[in-house]
Amino acid sequence: MKNPSRTQFACLSALRVSPLSGYKIAETCNAWFSDFWSESYGQIYPTLKKLLLSEDIEKLPPEKGQRGDVYKITPKGLETLEAWLRLPAVPASFRDEYFLKFFGGSVVPVSVHLEHLARKRLQLDALLASAQTALKTLEIVPHPDKDYWTLMARHGEISYRAELAWLDEAEKLLKTKQNQATNQ
Repeated sequence: MKNPSRTQFACLSALRVSPLSGYKIAETCNAWFSDFWSESYGQIYPTLKKLLLSEDIEKLPPEKGQRGDVYKITPKGLETLEAWLRLPAVPASFRDEYFLKFFGGSVVPVSVHLEHLARKRLQLDALLASAQTALKTLEIVPHPDKDYWTLMARHGEISYRAELAWLDEAEKLLKTKQNQATNQ
């Protein structure tokens, strides 16, 4: 496989669970993959056209009252997905604007960094709650991939807890630094 778009595999993975519209594929990506992957509508719809042409998916006949096309993975699409799943994963790239801002350090007052950390805490709290909700939901999901999905949600939960612990340390250090500057 020669540098294929990873969007096709996000779509095929979502469609493997159930037939979906392009909109529902994007929602699935946002709900289930957002901890480690993002896809936009602008990526999904052109990818669906390519997957139709390659016969990895097919459109289902429209049902009464249905808005938009609904797609289903084909046996060929399952083969394509399986072949990709067997390949080694490309190492993740890491970009976090919070850390880039930290690198600027003392250019701005400590209070600015503390505000950034407070916003980061709100985001992490929401992500942790989402991972915990997913774990509770997965307890009752009867699907052969339940264990894999549970492992993904556990990764999120553990990662968010670790980031929150780091935030505690960072806030403590910066507040000490801020107090020292005030007392001088």
